[in-house]
Amino acid sequence: MAERIPILARRKLFSTTSSQEVGKIRAALTQAGVPFHIGQSDLTPPLGNGGRLALHYDAPLPAYEYTFYVHKDDVELAESALAGMVE
Repeated sequence: MAERIPILARRKLFSTTSSQEVGKIRAALTQAGVPFHIGQSDLTPPLGNGGRLALHYDAPLPAYEYTFYVHKDDVELAESALAGMVE
């Protein structure tokens, strides 16, 4: 149920780098009937060492961060929907 929510009415709900978690959150919000918007940010840093910022050079880095936004009037309902996921 991703839909357009006016930018000034959006509130950040949750951020993750896990695509599996994106699916779970999307399902929980859809089931609860909460409209949402997902923003995607590229996390690949422009560094000369191949873009490595990890503690261990061989550690995989997430490519994207996904941020869920909901309407400011739906924040409590959305948080409640996500609380139900923790079972």
